[in-house]
Amino acid sequence: IQGNETPDGSHQQFMLAQAPQLLPAPPDLSIEAAGSYVLSMGTVYRALFTCLRIVNGRTIFVEGAATGTGYDAIRIAARNGLRVTGMVSSDERAATVREAGAHATVNRREPRFSGIFTRVPADPARWQEWERAGQALLDEVRAANDGQLMDYVLIHAGET
Repeated sequence: IQGNETPDGSHQQFMLAQAPQLLPAPPDLSIEAAGSYVLSMGTVYRALFTCLRIVNGRTIFVEGAATGTGYDAIRIAARNGLRVTGMVSSDERAATVREAGAHATVNRREPRFSGIFTRVPADPARWQEWERAGQALLDEVRAANDGQLMDYVLIHAGET
């Protein structure tokens, strides 16, 4: 979003929209809440239907599945016939994601995944070691999906 890192917004005074692109804000939401809802859902819609061009019956892995954009992605993907696996950070969030329609979850905080979420090493000599460290995650995803990896992956999170 242009201007999201500034204290005064995204240049809304310069933006124009055609009437068919507009929807009334739900009466029970503030303008800020309504805007964030459209932002999240618009991101998910573009990711699933424009970029990935999802097909019913396939599988998708969603990182950050229990909050915001990831949670919306879980719901929309499941409702459009995808078998969803979501990455979460607790058992409570796993339950939330399953209630939203996920087939399976992976808790990234489980000890067997400790230390695997790192940048790809700059030194090519360390790439194989880095890939081996991630094998536990791939094994977990395969176990939850009939021995297969996913058809699609949705990663939306920024750096942490």
